[in-house]
Amino acid sequence: MTSYKAKQKELRAPDALQQMGVEAMPWIQAHQQKIAAVVFAAVAVAGVVALVSHFGDRSEKDASTELAEALKPLGRPVQVGVTPPPTEPGAEPPFKSETERDEALVASLTAFRTKYPSKKAAANAALPLAQALARLGRTAETLPLLEEFLKAAAPNDPLRFVALEAKGYAYEAKQQWGDALGAFEELGRSANGDFMKGMGQYHKGRLLVLQGKPEEGAKELSEVIASAPGTAAGRLATERVALLSAQGIKVPAAGGAKAPGGAADGG
Repeated sequence: MTSYKAKQKELRAPDALQQMGVEAMPWIQAHQQKIAAVVFAAVAVAGVVALVSHFGDRSEKDASTELAEALKPLGRPVQVGVTPPPTEPGAEPPFKSETERDEALVASLTAFRTKYPSKKAAANAALPLAQALARLGRTAETLPLLEEFLKAAAPNDPLRFVALEAKGYAYEAKQQWGDALGAFEELGRSANGDFMKGMGQYHKGRLLVLQGKPEEGAKELSEVIASAPGTAAGRLATERVALLSAQGIKVPAAGGAKAPGGAADGG
């Protein structure tokens, strides 16, 4: 029979949901980052006029326009292991890898922020820059950027939840569990839309498991399944609960009753 110590080692090991992006990043996070980055690029282009009217400043207009240019690497395709087709005259060729694209994005956004250090657009650029750095494994560099973005962003900014989740992951990578939990709890309070419903509590459950508290984590995850059915958080919690149950952890069923078949093994 598997010992309790061995089970704890299994639960701490990265599973299929934790292989992409920064440390302990579940599958959906990697996709959210790409989606958010593309959305951010569109917002940057569409928001030039709004920024100009708000600030009434020629330099802000210039910065906003150049931010859209700095984000252009996101629009270039990636073609791995194939010979790219001929590009049109003046067009840039596809990137050879996601890493190459992220490196180009980091260089572009870093140069932009150096040129416009005190502008609103520079604070906006901090989020996609942090995302690119996280995908490159440079997690330690992301926290100041995320804090800068969150400080400048309006309370109702739809990209706040992206920054809060990234902040939680950054602290998690440093094993600063309390700070990570605080970021994820704030995410839970901020995510009012259906897309991120339950995600803060999902992360709380996941962190408890990582800290060697699988039954407490399972309880949180079961509550996500009950309160956020059909959401990304609900689906992720269901997969993680199935994993815990298969490892013999007592898992409360959604709604409070104990799920049949689960039993903790203290041997």
